[in-house]
Amino acid sequence: MQTPWGPSQDVQTFIDGVIFVATAGHGGFNLSPDQNAKVHPAWRIAGAWYEEDCEAAIAVLTFKEAFKPHQVEEAHKIAKDYFPREYQTVFNVTIPLAESWKLRREDFDRRTINSFVVTCASGDWHSEVPPGSVHVYAKRKSDNLERCFYVPNEEYGNRGEMSFIIDEARHIQALPLKEAA
Repeated sequence: MQTPWGPSQDVQTFIDGVIFVATAGHGGFNLSPDQNAKVHPAWRIAGAWYEEDCEAAIAVLTFKEAFKPHQVEEAHKIAKDYFPREYQTVFNVTIPLAESWKLRREDFDRRTINSFVVTCASGDWHSEVPPGSVHVYAKRKSDNLERCFYVPNEEYGNRGEMSFIIDEARHIQALPLKEAA
């Protein structure tokens, strides 16, 4: 069978019209037209292919009777993380920030739009980085300005879930690294 991820290597039927297809590099669910019509319109995929990392949660939650309880529980977590607005529509609930990575990310981006947020880092293993420091590239989303800074190793090691926010009053501005490590 041909899939969006290449030729199938294994096919598993969960219920009629709901199959999981594995390929050499990826996989996911394929739903028949009748079964895909049962997926809530808020998160239905027109092509009826639901990739295994995130979209598979949609198929599992739609056809939960075909799956084990722990699979359904995991699908709820994944759907809240990656499809929070759709999840809220489908289940008529409000998801707290603590239960959705995407909502936390959007909140972080709103709060830090005028801050320099680290996008890339090199440790003091790099020949141009002073011992005990991390050389970072940081970008400010409000104007797409990028700058480099030095941050103490220990401080950078305690960064948050989303990234590290530069404190321009404390972190020393640096030049871009010239050589490859």
